[in-house]
Amino acid sequence: MPLRPPSAPPWLRVLAGLALSGALLAFLFSRIDPQAVVRALRQASPLGVCGVVLTHTGALALRVLRWRWLLAAAEVLPPPSRDARDRWLIADSVFFGWLGNLVLPARLGELTRPALYSRRSGRGFAPVLGTLAVERAVDLVVIVALLGGLLLFAPLPAHLPDEVSQVARIFGGVATLGLAVLLILSRPSAKPLPGRLGEALTGFRTGLAALRSPAVSARVFGATLTIWLIEAGCTWVALLAFGQAASVEAALLTMIAVTLSIAVVTVPGGLGVEQGVTMAMLAPFGVAAETGLAISLVTTFGALFWLVPLGLLAMWRQGAGLVRTVEEVA
Repeated sequence: MPLRPPSAPPWLRVLAGLALSGALLAFLFSRIDPQAVVRALRQASPLGVCGVVLTHTGALALRVLRWRWLLAAAEVLPPPSRDARDRWLIADSVFFGWLGNLVLPARLGELTRPALYSRRSGRGFAPVLGTLAVERAVDLVVIVALLGGLLLFAPLPAHLPDEVSQVARIFGGVATLGLAVLLILSRPSAKPLPGRLGEALTGFRTGLAALRSPAVSARVFGATLTIWLIEAGCTWVALLAFGQAASVEAALLTMIAVTLSIAVVTVPGGLGVEQGVTMAMLAPFGVAAETGLAISLVTTFGALFWLVPLGLLAMWRQGAGLVRTVEEVA
């Protein structure tokens, strides 16, 4: 029997990730006067902060609906039931996974979503994981397309960080390659591989069924574009809340840069990374560092306002635990 390589317990990885986020935040505050950040936060419009929170709900609702479409295309929807746990399983799995991303390093929350859904619905893990692969690939393609459009057609400041165009090229290649691989895999194979690997690959291909339907694909891409425009809208509303010039280009570029950075530097909830990237992206648009940090804290609050209570509700309703779910997947 092959021996599994030793790995740190999940709770230790959680502590390590939280420590890293804390260190990044401490570094940022060491370079900026904390009192200046507090003053900037006090100057924020309460109505604007509420607007950030409310705007974020649209993106969350669309994400849940989008995953339902992917599950339906793969024919792995939960069986009809009057049990509240079953009726709310899709939304609970989504929020459970997001809660995991807030506290678990290396985006392990991405695996807790299909693990919980698979266990509660009785559907196979592989096809459910396949629907998430489609979701992430479409997200990346849409984000890179938005970034490319900004760089080609929008009136951006001349002194943007050089990394922006480099990231656009790198992620553009990754997005194109990733989607191409999934499109190839989505085609049914006449000769499935034998054994457990072949069974898992067949199940994974089932989860890619949305890519075989032009109608479903168009709906998913349309929803994804709307989701990311709403996310950019949260940044735009936050700029307004702090009395800044509400530049659509600044909001879009900041949202895209934050999203791609969090995908690469995987700390819990993106804390520390999101704040630093927001400051760097807004600086060329004339936003002071302390105001940029305050804006980032408000947009983070807008997400946490919903993700934490709804994630905890999902844990309670489904009787699940983050660390235990990670251990089951591992």
